[in-house]
Parts: sequence; C-alpha cells; structure tokens
Amino acid sequence: MSSRIQSYDRTPFWGQKINRELKYLQFILNNKDQSVNVTIDCFRELLKAIILVLHGQDKIADRVESISSKFKIAEKDCVLLVASLEKLFRLAIKFSSKKQEVIKDDLIAILKIPQDFASDIINVLYGAK
Repeated sequence: MSSRIQSYDRTPFWGQKINRELKYLQFILNNKDQSVNVTIDCFRELLKAIILVLHGQDKIADRVESISSKFKIAEKDCVLLVASLEKLFRLAIKFSSKKQEVIKDDLIAILKIPQDFASDIINVLYGAK
C-alpha cells in the first residue's frame, strides 16, 4: 500500500502522507494481523486509556497491562495501539476545526477504519450525539 493519498479530492486531516502509526491502526483494526484481535470492547478500553493520556496522566502502564491481559493481546501490541491512537487523536485535535463528518469520512474512506471504531473515535473527539 502506498503511503501517499491517491485520487482523493482533498487532503485528509493528517496531511498528504499516512504516517506509520496510522498505517499500524489501519492494519490492526482491519484484522490483517490475526495475532492481534481488537474487539469493539477492547477498542473502547483503549480509548479510555487515550483519554487519560490526553489529560496528562502518563501513568497508564497498569491500564495497558490490564487491557493486554483481559483481551489476550501482547503487551507490546497494546502499547503500539495506544501510541497509534494517541497520534491519531493529537492530529484530529490539531485539526478539530474540521467538521466531525470530514474526520469520520477520512477514517472510513481513506484509512478503512471500521464504522464502529470510527464512530467511537468521533464520540471521544466531539462527544456523543
């Protein structure tokens, strides 16, 4: 897969190039790595960890370890998911002036993030409807 955006009528909220963190999310959330199965419940727990990170609480190691154990995901993969989600949220917050539909469309149409995951991301960014 090319890291450049092909045939899209505007630049997505993260810019022209898909960085490695977003590629990792795309790969994992689309179940392309069978050893890392991220269910919607697991994803929501990861989002709770991201909220802590975004609020400056840097002591989330226990939460990551708990998620890893509860959902049977290697701790290193859990850490990579948290880091990737943090990158995605920081980019989305940076460009939060964009409408939530634009960000959601970028997640679904370009990154191919499943609808449920994209909806949860938008709910964390903008609040539940």
